[in-house]
Amino acid sequence: MNRTLILALLAASASAQTPPATNTITPVLSEEQVIQLEAQVAANPSDVASRTLLGKNYAYSVLGVTELGEWDRVTGIDPAKAASTFAAHARQQLAESGLAGVCGEGGYALWNASFEVEGSLVAGPRALSSIHADRTLAVRAVDRAITLEPAAGRWHEYRARTLVVRTRFNVGPLLSAVEAFHLIGQDMAALNGVVRDALLPTAARLALDAQAPDEARAYAREMLDKARITRHGYRGNLVFYGNTVLGQLALRGGDQVQAGEYLLAAGKTPGSPQLNSFGPNMSLAKELIEAGYKEPVRQFFDECSLFWRLDRGRLKTWAALMDSGQMPNFGANLVY
Repeated sequence: MNRTLILALLAASASAQTPPATNTITPVLSEEQVIQLEAQVAANPSDVASRTLLGKNYAYSVLGVTELGEWDRVTGIDPAKAASTFAAHARQQLAESGLAGVCGEGGYALWNASFEVEGSLVAGPRALSSIHADRTLAVRAVDRAITLEPAAGRWHEYRARTLVVRTRFNVGPLLSAVEAFHLIGQDMAALNGVVRDALLPTAARLALDAQAPDEARAYAREMLDKARITRHGYRGNLVFYGNTVLGQLALRGGDQVQAGEYLLAAGKTPGSPQLNSFGPNMSLAKELIEAGYKEPVRQFFDECSLFWRLDRGRLKTWAALMDSGQMPNFGANLVY
């Protein structure tokens, strides 16, 4: 398992979300404060903010988190906290709470923070089985939130953001491509607006993985339709991934020329925070190289250089390798 790749993939997924208006760091509460908050939530279960804070602090108890920084990045860990009796209580609450807000917010916080805690120099290496158990709990907590509030888009968004990683890496309850495709269909049906738009690339890619071409094409067309009318920062993602998916479908149908045209249309994206930093997905480019149709790939590399200024020379290296008859090692850019 490539932990660096997984962290980068999660970061790319997180950065595709609509950012909050302000960067408010979630307070990490003491055991006594959490107990007080439990009583407060029990007395007023409709208090969304309190439910959210309680769920997240259950997650931080499970992982032994003691301090958070910007964007709730883990900056302090105490292994003794994770091994405490109260941490066991927190695990039970995430698994059994009747409040969707506690399960959903706590489960998603547990999922995200677990990757930062794993292998931390502060905590020391944690047993793989322990991390796997934490992520399994995280997934089950979010699933429980969906069961409790099946129409709530927030819990479906949280689950959708775990699916790609769960099909590619052994980091929690593993999913087959077909299973992930089934779940993303449920999740997308519950989403609308900017959240749905941001998750369209994920849905299309999972449909491709599950060999569901009609659904993949529908998601890709929706991306391109939305790209024509939206001014949101992720518009470039819609242009890029919509064309990429259509190109992959064309190539699988035996039309190399049309696939190359879609590749070049993808390269005309105006860019996005994700494409500009992590870089473009090279799956279609790789497939065209394997098919021996390299000319559009050369042009595509040139197009990508206009928005991917942080490529650190990778585009030129890949072009040189391709021209010498070698397959470039695209690494993480086959996963983003």
